[in-house]
Amino acid sequence: MLLITHDLGVVAEVCQRVMVMFDGKIVEIAGVNDLFQQPIHPYTVRLLRATPGRDATTLPSSDEPVDLSVGDERLRVSLDDVASEEPGLGLREVAPGHQVLCRPLVGVSAASVQQVASR
Repeated sequence: MLLITHDLGVVAEVCQRVMVMFDGKIVEIAGVNDLFQQPIHPYTVRLLRATPGRDATTLPSSDEPVDLSVGDERLRVSLDDVASEEPGLGLREVAPGHQVLCRPLVGVSAASVQQVASR
């Protein structure tokens, strides 16, 4: 079954996997529990912050790009990338079953970015 909705309360109750879209592009795909507990893309974070009754203090900031380290790869997740046609931009698996629209970072050390592969 495919459910298209803006009501995240319904998503939380009836869905097993979630695909978040922004400006016509998929920005994040994850299991519903993973997405609600550990959103990564700034747009997903904004959506969850806007959910009535949700404690937004448990969510990361949604204003800045997020830099990730997945294995040996360094990635940047940003709202600005949604409108970009930059080579290398695409969905990447950042944890089992959790994909995020991002682009590779070149010349960035692992120590300077979030580690997500160990979740």
